[in-house]
Parts: sequence; structure tokens; C-alpha cells
Amino acid sequence: MNTEQVVVEGKDYTRTVWFIAGPQATEHPLCVFLDGEYYLERVGALPILQELIASQRIPQMSFAFVPSNGPQSRHEDFVCNDRFARFISEDLVRWARNRASTIRGERNLVCGLSLSGLASAHMTLTHPHVFSSALSQSGSFWWERKRFASLARAFPKISSRHWLSVGDQELEDNATHPPTGMRQEFTQVAGVQSAVDALKASGAKVRHHVFHGAHAFEPWRAELADALQWLCSA
Repeated sequence: MNTEQVVVEGKDYTRTVWFIAGPQATEHPLCVFLDGEYYLERVGALPILQELIASQRIPQMSFAFVPSNGPQSRHEDFVCNDRFARFISEDLVRWARNRASTIRGERNLVCGLSLSGLASAHMTLTHPHVFSSALSQSGSFWWERKRFASLARAFPKISSRHWLSVGDQELEDNATHPPTGMRQEFTQVAGVQSAVDALKASGAKVRHHVFHGAHAFEPWRAELADALQWLCSA
């Protein structure tokens, strides 16, 4: 896979992105990884993606790895932030389609872990014409007293696909997260369950994967191949 580092500028954000262009002769989806630096450096996503495509377990696609801009920005960008969702769904996708014109306009994927897992699910709600599938690995759906569940229930019909995972040891609650002091009143397990229930109630296709382990990169790496294959199987 040929990875190029580029700068994507939008109205509200500028981000350095790692981009891998898909086939130039065939229409194909775009897969966006939020927290891109973690997916590249800690999850080790590239060899997994290479094997998935080589074995035809997922279709050929373009990939964009969007890094966070540090801990402070994670607490601002990934908490159902409509401006950041527009940057990804409009500015980044527009840039990617200009770079690889065979990227289709819809039925794309967005992936995230922890707080960015919350953001990925939120983007399918607010931009369903762009992203039809979301991977949320240990998504922080406990945010603001499970506010995502209320947002999802406000949509009369959700047709997107969601892989929502959580570890059976993610049982911390009543915690405060630096650098902003973000308050977590519920466990990760309870937060994810609330998102699963709300999405299913509105018609979304949901795979709820409870793995053995904690909030860590190793189980996220272990499930990545199965998650992407399931999300692409529609």
C-alpha cells in the first residue's frame, strides 16, 4: 500500500492525513479512520487491511487516516461535534474524491476507538448520505450521561450498519478524564449497551461484540478484520 501524507484544509479545521488511494479504474468506497495515528502505530492496521484486500474479504477501497490534534482536541472534536463531523464528511471526503475520482459518493465507512468511536457512530447519523457504516471500538457512549442514545432515538429511521464493541473488563465509572476533566458517570459496558439499544430501536443493523479484555489496543487489533468484513458485507 502506497501511503502519502497530505494536508487537508477545511473551513474550520486543517489536518495532516495519511491517504492510500484505491483503484483508479473501479468505483470503490472510502474508509476513514479517526484517531488515525493510533490505528497506524498502535493497532497496526495496515498489514490487516492488506491481507483483507488480498484475500478479497473486503473490497478494494481508499483509506484516510485522520490523526487527532492532541488530547485537548480529542475532547472537543470527538464528542458528537457537528463542525468536526462536517469537516470529515464534507471537506475530507471532497478532497479524497478529487484525489481518487472513483471513490463513490455514499456507502463509505468511518472507524474510531474510544472517544473517536463515539464520533464515528455520530457521523453516520448526521451524514448518512456519506457514511453508511461505522466501526466503534469501545466507543465512549457514556459521554454526557449516554447522550448519544437520546440523539439516536430522535431519528425516526436509521439504516446504517454499526459494529459496536466493548471489553467485559471495561467497568470503570465515576471517573474524570484529563486534560479537560471530562466526567464519566457510567461504565463503558453500560454506555455501549445504551447505544446498541437506541440504534436497534431506530432500525439500524447492529453487531454488538463483547470481547474478553479491557480498554486496550490488543483486543481492538484482534477484532479489526472481522469487524471490517462484517461492515462491508451488506
